[in-house]
Amino acid sequence: MTIDVSIPEYLKDFFELTTTISKPSADHRTIAIVGVSFIDDGVREILELAMPGLNSKLRDKIFDGYGPLSTLAARLDVARALGLMRPHEHTMIVSLARIRNRMAHSLHVHNFDHPDVAKILDEIEITVTDGATGKETTQKGPFDGQPRWSFYQTCIGGVAMSIQRVRTERWLARNGDRKN
Repeated sequence: MTIDVSIPEYLKDFFELTTTISKPSADHRTIAIVGVSFIDDGVREILELAMPGLNSKLRDKIFDGYGPLSTLAARLDVARALGLMRPHEHTMIVSLARIRNRMAHSLHVHNFDHPDVAKILDEIEITVTDGATGKETTQKGPFDGQPRWSFYQTCIGGVAMSIQRVRTERWLARNGDRKN
C-alpha cells in the first residue's frame, strides 16, 4: 500500500515565502513586493478555482494583459463580491497593496519606517478567529512597535493564512481528504 504524502504546490510556495520575508537581512522593498505578489497569486488562484468552466484560453483572456481581472484591485473586488474573501481580508490586502505600490514606485520610500508606510500600517486591523471557539478578535497595528513586523504579520498571519484556508478548502473539495 502506498500513501500519497505529496505537499500541494501552493503550500510549498507558502513555506518559501515565509522563509524569504522572515530573514532579518531581507530588504524591505523585497518583502513588500514578494509578500503582495504571493497574495496576488493566491487571490487569482481562488478566483480561478471558483470558475468551473475556465479553460486556458479564457484564463488568459480574463486574467492577463488588459483582461477584466488583470489587476490585483479588480481581483480583490470580484473575490469579495463572490464571497471568497471576508470584508476584513479585503481591507487588509488593499492596505498591503498600497504599501507595496508606495515602496515599488517611489525612490524615497524604501522601508517600513517611512511615514507614508507607517501611517498605512497604523490603520491595519487583523481579525483572527480562534479555531477552538470560533471567537474573533481584532488587533490594530503596528504590532510590537516594529513596522516591518507589522507588515510581515499582516501578510502571513492575516492574509496569506486566509488565502491558504480557501485554497485548502477548494483543494479538499476537489481531491477529497485522501485518507482511503
